[in-house]
Amino acid sequence: MQEQINRVIFKVFNETKKILYIEILKKIIQILSIFIGLYFLDIKILIGGFVITNVIGYLLNTIYSSKILVVKLKDELLIVLKISLISFLCIISTTYLSSLLNLKGYYSFFTFPFILFLYVFGIHFLKIFNFKVEIKNLINLYRRN
Repeated sequence: MQEQINRVIFKVFNETKKILYIEILKKIIQILSIFIGLYFLDIKILIGGFVITNVIGYLLNTIYSSKILVVKLKDELLIVLKISLISFLCIISTTYLSSLLNLKGYYSFFTFPFILFLYVFGIHFLKIFNFKVEIKNLINLYRRN
């Protein structure tokens, strides 16, 4: 999502060449990871190459768009780090709770309400998203229409 927003920023400010350069770099890294993964016949290398490509693409898009918009790169990366931390804690909690309750397969879905609560609480606690303000904005938007 963030990468798409950054692409729109490049298009609005007529910096479409940067999109091309970033995509070429991403494709080169993807091709290298595919060749290395096929050479070693290891799916983990292929998946790792895909993850690394997306991280590099995100960082390049964020760096260039923050220069255009004069936004602090540190602030944007801090938000991403907070969301990643919350998501990681949710994954660990799900795994631990499923193993503690001996839930397998579809039964592990019963941990969803707990994980959803943990995620929303984490976002609110780390002040990533202010639910009260956003709900008021939605109500005001609805009243205008």
